Amino acid sequence: MEPVWVSVVLPAYQAADFLETAVRSVLEQSHSAFELLIIDDASQDHTEKLARYFAGQDARVRYHRMPVHGGVAASRNLGVRLARFDWIAFLDSDDRWRPDKLARQIAYVRAHAVDMVYTGYDFMDAAGRKIPAAFPVPGAVTYRQLLRQNVISCSGIMLRKRWCQQVPMRTGALHEDFWAWLTMLQQGAEAGGIDLPVGLLILFAGAAVCAVILNKTMAGRYILCIGSNREAVRLSGVNTKKWETLAYVLCGTLAGIAAIFYVAKNTTVQPGLGDTFNNDAIAGCVMGGTSMTGGVASIGGTLIG
Repeated sequence: MEPVWVSVVLPAYQAADFLETAVRSVLEQSHSAFELLIIDDASQDHTEKLARYFAGQDARVRYHRMPVHGGVAASRNLGVRLARFDWIAFLDSDDRWRPDKLARQIAYVRAHAVDMVYTGYDFMDAAGRKIPAAFPVPGAVTYRQLLRQNVISCSGIMLRKRWCQQVPMRTGALHEDFWAWLTMLQQGAEAGGIDLPVGLLILFAGAAVCAVILNKTMAGRYILCIGSNREAVRLSGVNTKKWETLAYVLCGTLAGIAAIFYVAKNTTVQPGLGDTFNNDAIAGCVMGGTSMTGGVASIGGTLIG
């Protein structure tokens, strides 16, 4: 099988403190079919010295210095113009990759017809120490979904060069990469994401716990029966208001826990972010076979939905 070659574009400005770590994370990739383009945005520190050192040590590293400071968008655009290969991966000078980052993305594009593939990411402090937080990403994203939240990190994306040429990043503008991803998706690019299945494991674990509660406990059985025929349960002598209240408290508690996870993932709080989640939950229940007006409920069906 022919290797997939990647042009890694690394813009650097006053990056002497972090550049070595970023470059070594590229050179230590398990997928070795790449070139590394270090674009020095007219730095005044030791960025040039470090970059030239690596270029002299490894033939895959190429160094180019911009004559005047142009900004990160201009540096990335220049890297794209100098790139020799059909796939582009960006890496900021103060970020670093896991050793299998490119290999996983290459495997993904071999298996899926996409124009760009992005990854989740972890956080670290200025000293390189890992911060106990992570940003998981969805397996795919559309233009409308990306409008709600940018899940594509510039240091985590790999995309076809023709899209970078068709939609160069805007210089002198904020969020130049976000604008580029939105424009590409709006023009028909297909995007896929790679992430550790943490969210999926939590989903299945939660479903298993709920299945046990509903099928093996008195409270769960009462809630199931009330959902099927509230009046019949009331006439049998069960305090339906008590169990309904318990169900609402449980749902509210779980919603609060979900909100904490969501805010931790996004590291921000914005009013209205969860406005449409209730519709998603209802749709999942209906598609999973749970009747809106009573009937046989199923954790498995809801999970599938």
